[in-house]
Amino acid sequence: MKRAYITILSSDDFKPGVIALYRGIRKYSQEDFGVLVSEEVSDPVKAELGRLGALVIDERNILNTTDELNDSQKNDRWAKTLFKLTVFKYHGYDKVVYLDSDLLIRAGIDELFDRASFSAVADKDFFPRYSRGGLNAGVMVIEPSEAIYEDLIKEISKVAAKGAPFGDQDVINSYFSDWESEPELHLDVLYNTCFYDAERASNPKVVHFILGDKPWMCGRLKNILKTVKWGLTGKRKQIKYLREYLGLLRG
Repeated sequence: MKRAYITILSSDDFKPGVIALYRGIRKYSQEDFGVLVSEEVSDPVKAELGRLGALVIDERNILNTTDELNDSQKNDRWAKTLFKLTVFKYHGYDKVVYLDSDLLIRAGIDELFDRASFSAVADKDFFPRYSRGGLNAGVMVIEPSEAIYEDLIKEISKVAAKGAPFGDQDVINSYFSDWESEPELHLDVLYNTCFYDAERASNPKVVHFILGDKPWMCGRLKNILKTVKWGLTGKRKQIKYLREYLGLLRG
């Protein structure tokens, strides 16, 4: 069975995150590491990822041409987040562990390849205060299938009909609506720990930097000010994980 870690890159802005993710995985694993890149990613960035050792896989962003969404929903943000659905397509691997590009890998996680397809951390465990139910799509075990991918694309119109902004996780949870009732698919939160809820986690293997304020976007001064603030409020684990991540960014 061919297997790989897979992430996505839908714009050059997230290149530092992909590089930090690759470095984190390579500290503990020699499994293949693939990056699905959309047409918005520049050739120099793709070349840099290739030199790093990642397998660069060109993919079309379906929302650049789809008629499933109306104009108010077909915006840059949602087109990029829904690009994640392409990880469900078959790209030469029978099993993949999908990883968002804003993750800190702190330990080996190859054991995830032994878990059943569609295993993930429950959103209620990931960040209980803001849970939307279902799975959190930041880390997923997937056995790719063209049929499931096509079904997910069809699911977009169903979710869009509700009239509210949405992203990849909403589509995935709409399609796998009975996921919560299948406990064998629920991963321990140590495989996808929310950075802003990190103080309650004992020793996570994966820390997830959610929201738009990514560490590589903040600049040195802003990150220093954050650590000062967290130090004053006792958030020492957040300081620790941010420093670990910044170390990966520096290489």
